[in-house]
Amino acid sequence: MVSDRIIWVDNTVTINWAWTSQPKWRAETELLNATSLLNNLAAPTSDSDRWIWKFGTYSTCAFVSHLTELAASSSPITDPTITNSLIPQKIGIFIWRAKQNKLPVRTELDKRGIDLDLTRCPVCDDDQETLQHALLACKHSIEIWNRILKWWKLNSLHIANLKELSKCSNPSFNSHTGLAIWQAVVWTTSYFIWKNRNDFVFGNAKQSCPKIVSDIQSKTFEWINSRWKKGNLEWLQWISNPLSFDVNPNTKAGIG
Repeated sequence: MVSDRIIWVDNTVTINWAWTSQPKWRAETELLNATSLLNNLAAPTSDSDRWIWKFGTYSTCAFVSHLTELAASSSPITDPTITNSLIPQKIGIFIWRAKQNKLPVRTELDKRGIDLDLTRCPVCDDDQETLQHALLACKHSIEIWNRILKWWKLNSLHIANLKELSKCSNPSFNSHTGLAIWQAVVWTTSYFIWKNRNDFVFGNAKQSCPKIVSDIQSKTFEWINSRWKKGNLEWLQWISNPLSFDVNPNTKAGIG
């Protein structure tokens, strides 16, 4: 009971903690802040506790009016989910969440008050784990991207941040189809980098970069081949020269 922990003696708060283990790290700071607030409480009166509506006298009408005002003042959603019909919808949703910086990397969890022992990248331990670091700057991710570029015979990635990752534009491609296929590969690569990160964090099973790239090649081949109605990928051609599909600028392959 609260009354077992917070005791009033001569209009002064006495706090009777009963910890099974002493708070530390962030919890220790929060405890000091909470204790300071409790020490500033006024002495209790004979009145029982009650809820107070801070917007005036409570009524259903007042509550509805308040919600209406909030809805009117909120900004409309101007960034809809992005899609690419050559790959599963879950990949597009993942990229959209990444663009919004809504994936639970350690720095974001720390901002939300989740007590972590450290916020460094669990894969490379070279820097703080931001989402941009996890997907683009971690040395494990960089090695994967370099292998993808070597596979596609490209010199650079043309992706510097999460916004560019979602757009995935590249001047190396001449056709809408070629860009759609490249986007499918880039998004799938990001998804597999994140999946490998989670496997490592929760199961300590980090895969090698060649194995991840091999999985990306096989999955994109499977997904694109089953979804691209006007195309027909050949495995050996896909592995050896994927740029050969950058043909026919008038053919569109589901990019949105």
